[in-house]
Amino acid sequence: MSAIRGNKSELAKQDKHLADTIKGRTVANGMTQERLAHRIGMSHDTLTRRLKQPKNFTLSELRKLVAEMGWSADTVYDLLF
Repeated sequence: MSAIRGNKSELAKQDKHLADTIKGRTVANGMTQERLAHRIGMSHDTLTRRLKQPKNFTLSELRKLVAEMGWSADTVYDLLF
């Protein structure tokens, strides 16, 4: 049972790290979350929900996000794995 909790805890940390990175890079790029959402083709409400639960990002949404942020494959790997 504790192994399951540990895994959930680790996943929650990864989700938070991804969301925090997206938020931080958005600010560093001089954008608002609303502008980022528009640029990747989603509503601000949807982006807000995805940042609260990053595991719900679709592959298509992640591809658009990666392109918009200009992230390398190594950066994406580090964020997701």
